[in-house]
Amino acid sequence: MLREYEISYRRMWRNMSLDESIPESNRSNYVVWDYPLQDKYIKMYLTMEEIGFIPSVKEAVKMVRNINRTQEFAFIGEAMTIKYLILTDCNFKQVGKEFNKKPFAFALQKDSPLKLEIDDAITRLAIEGRLKALEKKWWDENPLKMNCPAEKSFNTGFDLDNLAVVFLLIILGIFLAVFIISIEYYWYRCHLQRTVAKVRHFSRSTLAQIKRDE
Repeated sequence: MLREYEISYRRMWRNMSLDESIPESNRSNYVVWDYPLQDKYIKMYLTMEEIGFIPSVKEAVKMVRNINRTQEFAFIGEAMTIKYLILTDCNFKQVGKEFNKKPFAFALQKDSPLKLEIDDAITRLAIEGRLKALEKKWWDENPLKMNCPAEKSFNTGFDLDNLAVVFLLIILGIFLAVFIISIEYYWYRCHLQRTVAKVRHFSRSTLAQIKRDE
């Protein structure tokens, strides 16, 4: 689906660039040396088409397990399938964020009377908490769920504990700065007092010597 979107955008850009019905002053704004948008999904699809599509999830999981230095493979599938694999096997992890999100839906004939009945049933299950109970049963309390160790990430930023440590270090730094300034102030004050005392003693000695000479 995303590949079709990128193909449509590329076709629209090409048509606008070559459409002679558009004034040349406006058309020149669309003319660039390179295509201005990314086409990563087209490249992904072409790569998958060249390698060949995997017939089943089981085969894809097997290929992921057989990854080595000479063979690279990434499984792109539905979000629920990927999350369940991660839930039941610690050797898998999700890379990147979800893309092209679409909800699950029931396909019915147009104007089918079952639509209202299914809508009412889903609403009733949600109000009664049955959907939450099923989610808890198959995700939180799943007997196949693995207690995988938390993966450390260097790009998650600061959490509350880290922020507390940062503020603590700032406070300690402030107290240390105040302590150092207090020591310097006390040292300079004592040094100034000793200097003033020496100057006074020298002045008195000089005056006494002058009087004696007179």
